[in-house]
Amino acid sequence: MPRTILKARARARAQAQTETGQSRVSRIQGGVDLPFLMLTIVLVAIGLVMLLSASYPSAYYDLRGNTGGDPLYYFKRQGVFALVGFGVMYVVSKLNYRGLKGLAMPILVVACVLMLAVHVPGLGHSSGGATRWLNFPTQWQPSEVGKIALIIFFAARLAKRDQRKPLSFRRNTAAGRFGNLLERIGFFELVPYLIVLILMIGILYLQPHMSAAIQMVVIAAAILFAGGISAGWFIGGGTVVDIAKVLSLKTVTPILDLYDGKIPLEKGKELILVPTTCGTGSEVTNLSILALISLNTKKGLGAPCMFGDKAVLVPELLKTLPLSVFATSSIDALIHSIESSLSPKANPITELFGYKAIEIILKGYMEIRDKGPEARIPLLKDFLLASTYGGIAFGNAGCAAVHALSYPLGAAYHVPHGESNYAMFTGVMKKYMSIRTDGAIAKLNAYMAGILGCDVDKVYEALEDLLNTLLPKKALHEYGMKESELEAFTDSVIANQQRLLNNNFVPLSRQDILDIYTSLY
Repeated sequence: MPRTILKARARARAQAQTETGQSRVSRIQGGVDLPFLMLTIVLVAIGLVMLLSASYPSAYYDLRGNTGGDPLYYFKRQGVFALVGFGVMYVVSKLNYRGLKGLAMPILVVACVLMLAVHVPGLGHSSGGATRWLNFPTQWQPSEVGKIALIIFFAARLAKRDQRKPLSFRRNTAAGRFGNLLERIGFFELVPYLIVLILMIGILYLQPHMSAAIQMVVIAAAILFAGGISAGWFIGGGTVVDIAKVLSLKTVTPILDLYDGKIPLEKGKELILVPTTCGTGSEVTNLSILALISLNTKKGLGAPCMFGDKAVLVPELLKTLPLSVFATSSIDALIHSIESSLSPKANPITELFGYKAIEIILKGYMEIRDKGPEARIPLLKDFLLASTYGGIAFGNAGCAAVHALSYPLGAAYHVPHGESNYAMFTGVMKKYMSIRTDGAIAKLNAYMAGILGCDVDKVYEALEDLLNTLLPKKALHEYGMKESELEAFTDSVIANQQRLLNNNFVPLSRQDILDIYTSLY
C-alpha cells in the first residue's frame, strides 16, 4: 500500500479521535448555564450588601483594632473571597469531573483524617469550647473539605446506581420476608450512604460542630433525593420530625441534660415539618419524643420554641407507606385522640378534634376491613388529617398511661411506637374501667360503640377485633420481654413518665401499673 495512503489514513484516524475527544469533553463540560450563573452572582451581591449593612458600624467602631477603623473592612474582605470563589468556580467548570469518581474514597479518607487532626496538639485550635480549626498553613475548618468529600462520594456511588443488583431473600422465612421488605423500600441501598454520613457526623460531634453536621445531613438528603432515592427517607415520620425539632434548638448536647431540663430550650433555626406517616401529629405539637437507650425508655421534651414554623400535609407522600407502618402509625393517632379525650386537661375544643379523629380513623378501618388493604389509598388524606386533629388534641390535653407504659417496651425491644401503644391500650382501658365507669370514659365508650355498631359493654372487644384485622395484637412475652422485667418496667414508668401519668383518666398506683403489665404479659 502506498505510503501516502497510509499517512492519509493515519491523519484521518487522528482527526476522528480528536473530534471524539472534543465531543466527549463538550458533553462533560457543557455550555455555560447563564440563568444559574446570574442567580449565583445576584445572591452573592445581595449577601455582600447585607454584610455591609450589618458590619459597617462594628467595623468603624472596632475597639480591638482589627479593622483599623475601616467601615468597609469586612465587606472588602468577603468581596475578595467572593472573587476568588468565582475564579475557583470557573476553573472547576473546566475540569473533567468524571475523573473524581475514582478518587471519591481517597478524598473521603483525607477529609476524615483532616477533621480528626483538629484534636492533635499543635495543629488544632480551640475557641468557645469547640475544637474545629487547623492552624496549618493558616487557620481554617477542615469540615469544609468534609462537605466537598461527602458530595463527591455520594455522587460517585449514585453514578453507579443502575449497576446495583437488588438483593433477594428466601420468602419462606420471616427474616427473608423482612429482608425483601427492606430491599423494596430501599433500605439496603441507603446503608453505605448512612454509614459514611454517621461517621462524619460522629467526627463532627467530637469537635463539636453541630451546624456543620446539620449542613451535611441536608446536603446528603438533597443529593440522594436528586439521585432518585425515595423522598420518604428525608421527609419524615414521627422520629424524623422529633429529631428535627431537637436539631432546631440552639444547644442540643449533652442530650440527656437536654431532656433532664438542665439546658435552656431556645430555638435557633426555622422548622418546617412534613409528615410522611399518619400517626404522630408531631407537626402541630411542641413535643419531641426520643428513645434514650442508656435509660431503656423514651422521654418527651416540650416547649413553645419546639413548635414548627410551618406544617405541610401531602397525602401523596403516604402512598408508598407499607401496610404495617400505616397500621402502627394510624393506631398511634387513634390512641392520641382517645387518651386526650379522657385527660383531665381536656376541654370542648380538644374533644372536638379528638372525637373527630376517632370517627375518621374507625370508619376508615371498617372500610379497609370490608374492602381490603388497598382501600386505604383513597383514604390517606382523611387519615393524615385525623393524625393532625389528634396532634392538636393531645398537644393541648396530653397523652397518658397507654403511652407511659409503652415507652419501656418500645425502647428495650425496638417495637414500633404505634404497636407498643396498641399492646398496652386495652389493658389500660380495662384498668380505668375497674376503677371508674362514669364521666368522660362513659361518654367516649358510648361514642365509639355507636360507630362500631356494638353494645357499650363490648366496645373494647369490638375495637380490638377491628384493629386485629390490620395489626394482630401480641402478648408482651412475644416481643422477648421477660417476666422478671415487669417490676423494672413499672419502676421505669414511675421514674420517667410522670409527665404522662398526670394526664390519666384516674390516678394509677404502682400496683395498678404492675397489674396492667402482668395482665398483658
